[in-house]
Amino acid sequence: MTFCRGDRVRVIELDAPGWVVGDLGELVTVDLVDGDRISVTPVMLEHLD
Repeated sequence: MTFCRGDRVRVIELDAPGWVVGDLGELVTVDLVDGDRISVTPVMLEHLD
């Protein structure tokens, strides 16, 4: 699953890649330092449409 900068996601696993910092269930915005896309497994983050 790929997210782009600015996508809103919900943290559903705390061991998501290092750019994700937050509590379970917290809504966060993808903010990447290197590049403009990141791929994660669907169990780590939930994309909000």
